[in-house]
Amino acid sequence: MAFLLGLPPVFVMEIRTAASEPESPCVQVCLLDAAGETCVGCGRSLGEIGEWSAATAVRKREILHRAAQRRMLLTESGEPT
Repeated sequence: MAFLLGLPPVFVMEIRTAASEPESPCVQVCLLDAAGETCVGCGRSLGEIGEWSAATAVRKREILHRAAQRRMLLTESGEPT
């Protein structure tokens, strides 16, 4: 298929990956941080958890990026993850 498009296989893989639906970051450890705003299991805010099922793929990637940043901050602050 890649050669039919005139692209190397790796580019087709990137296109397919970019179009795919991101999976939920939920790790079944639903526990809020001390402030009661962020899940220490997945790093999402309560609002992001609530909007996940209706969010577009682009918005889900934004949520995943922000959640990863929060998880790093939680780890640095000593919050259990």
